[in-house]
Amino acid sequence: MLCVDATSPGIGAWMVRGYAIGLGAGTQVVTLLVGEVTLGPPDAMACGWLMGNAWVFNAAIAEWIARRSRRGSDGRPPPAPAPLRREIGEA
Repeated sequence: MLCVDATSPGIGAWMVRGYAIGLGAGTQVVTLLVGEVTLGPPDAMACGWLMGNAWVFNAAIAEWIARRSRRGSDGRPPPAPAPLRREIGEA
């Protein structure tokens, strides 16, 4: 079983990505509705493209949010973490 500490760095970005996957079905409804209103009832191929576009849209927005939240208030990326050191003889 894999356990992840909720306070570990980077977990927030994965939570945003997971949330975007969960919202994919709702976004599909919106894209299908817009496609049907503008182009008429979609055939199977158009329906597939519209559904795929919803997932791509959600993934792109989630990635933008995840990358933006890693940056500081001045727009620069955070400094790299210091490497972990282990003393000789420690387990």
